[in-house]
Amino acid sequence: MIDQTLRHTKQEMEQVLLALSDQLKTLHIGRASSAMVENLLVEYYGSTLPLKQVGSITIPEANQIIITPWDKGALGPIEASIRASDLGINPVNDGQAIRIVLPLLTEDRRLELVKVVGKMAEEARIALRNQRHTAWEAVQSAQKSGNLTEDDRERGRKELDKLIEGMNGSVEKITKEKEQALLAL
Repeated sequence: MIDQTLRHTKQEMEQVLLALSDQLKTLHIGRASSAMVENLLVEYYGSTLPLKQVGSITIPEANQIIITPWDKGALGPIEASIRASDLGINPVNDGQAIRIVLPLLTEDRRLELVKVVGKMAEEARIALRNQRHTAWEAVQSAQKSGNLTEDDRERGRKELDKLIEGMNGSVEKITKEKEQALLAL
């Protein structure tokens, strides 16, 4: 029972780490990347779709993104979605496509992005703690119902503590790498 709970919790925690990595890819660190915009949600004819399903995203230059919608009627919603995002970039609608020219990062903007990275890391840590809490409640309820001994419960607690420590270390490593990349440019 404990091993199954730990396996499930580890999978859930790995999903949190994957989501954090995906979120960090959306941050602008000086080079254009389709990952910055491809998952922005666009309100399109009554449905909400990721940008990558509404048009093609190309990177013609290191600091430029061009989004060409499949339907020209989507230009306005795409532009609105980009403006509403927290990316801090200004799209230009030329009637055929949306152009985004990424400005060079100033020192202030870099420090601001480092704070955003820290906020994302804290959200990931909270999600990990919630996963640990859920698993710990499952272990305790199994012990209360007589399916686990007290020794097994303690072993489960130690394993959960070890798992959360490792996952928090991974969050720290991922965010440190992103912060260094932001500050090194």
